[in-house]
Amino acid sequence: MIILQAAGLGKTLAGRPILDNINMTLQAGEKAGLVGANGSGKTTLLKCLSGQLEAEHGNVMLGKHQQLGFLEQLPPRDPEETIWDIVMGSFSDLLDIRQRLSELEQAISSGRGDVDMLLKQYSLLQDEYHDRNGYACETMARRILAGLGIDPCQYDLRLGELSGGQKTRLDLARLLALSPNILLLDEPTNHLDMSAVEWLEEYLNDYSGTVLVVSHDRRFLDRVVNKIFELRERKLRAFEGNYSAYIVKAEAQDQARLKAFEKQQEQIRETEAYIERYRSGIKARQARGRQSQLSRLERLQRPAQEIRQHSWKLHSRQDSGEIVINLQDVSKCYDGKSLFSGVDLLIRRGERVALLGPNGCGKTTLLKLITAEITPDQGTIGLGSGVRPGYFSQGYENLQHERTLLEEMVYDCNLNLQQARDKLAMMHFRGDTVNQRVGDLSGGEKGRLA
Repeated sequence: MIILQAAGLGKTLAGRPILDNINMTLQAGEKAGLVGANGSGKTTLLKCLSGQLEAEHGNVMLGKHQQLGFLEQLPPRDPEETIWDIVMGSFSDLLDIRQRLSELEQAISSGRGDVDMLLKQYSLLQDEYHDRNGYACETMARRILAGLGIDPCQYDLRLGELSGGQKTRLDLARLLALSPNILLLDEPTNHLDMSAVEWLEEYLNDYSGTVLVVSHDRRFLDRVVNKIFELRERKLRAFEGNYSAYIVKAEAQDQARLKAFEKQQEQIRETEAYIERYRSGIKARQARGRQSQLSRLERLQRPAQEIRQHSWKLHSRQDSGEIVINLQDVSKCYDGKSLFSGVDLLIRRGERVALLGPNGCGKTTLLKLITAEITPDQGTIGLGSGVRPGYFSQGYENLQHERTLLEEMVYDCNLNLQQARDKLAMMHFRGDTVNQRVGDLSGGEKGRLA
């Protein structure tokens, strides 16, 4: 049964066509992935499907009695609310029934009013509460929060005290607690540690509703989805199977389309040569006939090629000393809570180091200590001779949204115009795209720019 359908969707943003004649159907219970290059329009398509953006062309049809859940449509909450209250707010309709049942119990026990009518109302409400698993609200909330790495000791934290990553996980918890018929998820694994990603995989596999998820995580898509939609050059293609199956099928389809295009081009060249050779003379009539056939020919378009990143290397502008980073007995607290203490770390020139740990353990804080954005409560942090750190942050906070891409590179990186264009081209920002505003870029494009 089709529960969500898009027909002929077209959308333009900041003067740039993003979607063109997009057709999509989602069946009940289907788990689908939406893939494509950064800036191809994946988030825009989700927003059009959810109604957050209105397409200039086409329409979206949602099945009767279907509830659609999308993170960006969640209503804002009071910064003073706690994590627990916010997640339990997703069960507000069930909590209202629970409150009404309590009121009816009091009225029945006191003998006020028409007891038979009250008993009938109570029975109907109790059946609805039972059918919707109202008794398991708290259990479900604790299960979701635990799966996303939020411990019971954090339940009383207020929204205003949370980091950006914690707020993202809390919003995901709110959405999962709502348990809509259709889940639209845009990069849900961002800000999740590995154990939380694995939990989300299991949750979505057990989820009885329909899922459409945008992700660049191939492993996640392989484990969760059974269909892939590919958005490329403003067009949408659908493939049955997980991500690995999509790679094989898309490559085969691209090769077949390219072969058909090249064969048609060869036929066009031969026909044009024949027409030119016999335009006048004994075969002029045949030449005119072929010219007529050529003018009616439906010409194939060269298949759009997937954007592939250039192979390039990062070079340090100057050699550093043997010791690059040296942390000794470093400690840091936030709001009276110790993130870590007694940290010793020595990194030497040429080493590649991965920093792992659960959400909220202080990984980003440690990086900010090393880059001197914040200071330790205790201990020392030393950078070696000639060391100049470069920091790629989760939220791309250092980007200036009012600048163009070219201005950002020139002013922030101390480059001339040609050097800036060359660097941008390495990340596939070419032509007029270098004059776009940073604020108009998609999340993935901002990551490439950063």
